[in-house]
Amino acid sequence: MSNAIGSNRPESLATLDLDSHYRTGERDPVSGFYKPCLDAADKYDRAVGYFRSSIFAIIGQPILDFARRGGKARFICSPSITEDDAAAIAAGYKLRDQAIEQAISRDIDALLLNPTVRHITRILATLIKVEALDVKIALRTSGNGIYHEKIGIFSDGQGNQVSVLGSANETWSAWHAEGNHESIEVFRSWLQTDKDRVQSHIRSFDLLWAGETSGVDTIAFPEAERRKLLTVAATSLDDPEIDQPLNLGPARRRLLPHQATAIDLWEQAGRNGVLEHATGSGKTFTAIEAIKRHHATGDPAIVL
Repeated sequence: MSNAIGSNRPESLATLDLDSHYRTGERDPVSGFYKPCLDAADKYDRAVGYFRSSIFAIIGQPILDFARRGGKARFICSPSITEDDAAAIAAGYKLRDQAIEQAISRDIDALLLNPTVRHITRILATLIKVEALDVKIALRTSGNGIYHEKIGIFSDGQGNQVSVLGSANETWSAWHAEGNHESIEVFRSWLQTDKDRVQSHIRSFDLLWAGETSGVDTIAFPEAERRKLLTVAATSLDDPEIDQPLNLGPARRRLLPHQATAIDLWEQAGRNGVLEHATGSGKTFTAIEAIKRHHATGDPAIVL
């Protein structure tokens, strides 16, 4: 077990030196905000457009320590859907549920098949197994858009809360200095000027979690996909394997066998032809890799 739990832990959120605004390239939002808040909190609620386990390459140890203290996290996010998924969702609830499960199944299969993210996938699975993390899926009930707001609330059990609102999703790209350019606003419940905003964010999250937000359906994580993910979970939070040093670089995506075969055949044909892949099998990623190889030769590429 990590030795990070101890006297160095902040007494409460109210003792932290927090800025009201963080931007990429200025004060580091991870070391200056995210990790200290997680160290002081016993509850973390997060609702975002996108959640990826790649975030654990950045906050893996702090969130494990958070869970070992009995901390509980609740995440709400949008699923990664294709155009076909979107059409099925629009067609009705039965097809919607099938489409959502298929979309989540693709994401989990990609995690389980990718050796470069095995450790952070194990952290995710273990947190879910020990009920330190609960995940729900948010869907727009009309239109073609997705649930895309970003709210976060840290609570310390002493009546203090810190809420965050801004552009950052719960992903490596949103929080790492080598990722996106992001901006977040921070609000502290013990400040009179921030108190109402914090309470508003708490109410918004609680309504969303309860499925009572107008225009958004919040559904449970599909049980079949949860069981699939738990196959790689550690036996407990005390398992020394989940305390391995984390790679703080991005979780690089690699070609799956069918994608590599498609590019090999395309190159054998003189880089001429059409790729035909099933829905969700990675057509766009395969095409991007093909473009990169072609561009590396000095030849131009046109994307239509």
